[in-house]
Amino acid sequence: MIKMFVSDLDGTLLTDEKKIDPADREALLFLAQKGIQICIASGRIDRDIKWVIEELGHQCHRVSQNGGFVITREEQLLHACDFDPEMARKLCETGKEFDAISLVSVGDDVYLTKKTAYKEIEEAHKEQIKEEPNLINLFSDQLKPTKLTYIGEMETLKQLQQKVHELYPEQFDSFVSFSDCLDLMPLHVSKGDGVSRLMDNLGLSPDEVACIGDSYNDLPMFEAVTHSFAMGHADEPIKEKAAHTVKSVREAAEWVALQNGWQLTPSYPSK
Repeated sequence: MIKMFVSDLDGTLLTDEKKIDPADREALLFLAQKGIQICIASGRIDRDIKWVIEELGHQCHRVSQNGGFVITREEQLLHACDFDPEMARKLCETGKEFDAISLVSVGDDVYLTKKTAYKEIEEAHKEQIKEEPNLINLFSDQLKPTKLTYIGEMETLKQLQQKVHELYPEQFDSFVSFSDCLDLMPLHVSKGDGVSRLMDNLGLSPDEVACIGDSYNDLPMFEAVTHSFAMGHADEPIKEKAAHTVKSVREAAEWVALQNGWQLTPSYPSK
């Protein structure tokens, strides 16, 4: 029996307008009413996930910043991870060489080191971004980054990703979390690690969990559970790693319901 359903946000549960499709919302609430625990796993900061949960209208577990933070629906912090300040400084210095917007997350605070596209980023991510040009020099035991984000053309991001891994092999992890977004994370931090920590806390096995996502940062999550779903618009390498490919969160939820012997009443047709 499947006991937990984990969903990515951008490109999965959220529409291009950053809303939850009514059919997806109804499906998740149906599963929740049946006793299935819901978890949101995202590269976003925890504050953004809370905003989505409010729109959903049901308390959920949260895996934020690609597994950097794991928080239960009862607000128990299971895991928190940050960069070594010197490692973060080296990565940021290398990132300066590339034509990409740089964001630094410190817990739920997000910093921008230059004004480039400031308003555009703030609106797109619904984050209260703080401007701090000298931020890199402030990294310390009192100010430890939890995620480094670069936004730009994919070719530029791939070059940046290759360069930092060549310079600092096996000292951090990186994920393409959206079509124009590259996240650098502390070593061994991933959605898969975060979901696994949550599963251990809840006493769940991989075959009791389903997850859905659409990007490369979802691949570790696909490996952590038995029932993985990739969105139909995802890149082929992502769909190849998933057990199933679906058009929507609702379609995945319908499959989960059937596996548990339930019929999800179609108030809204599947996409």
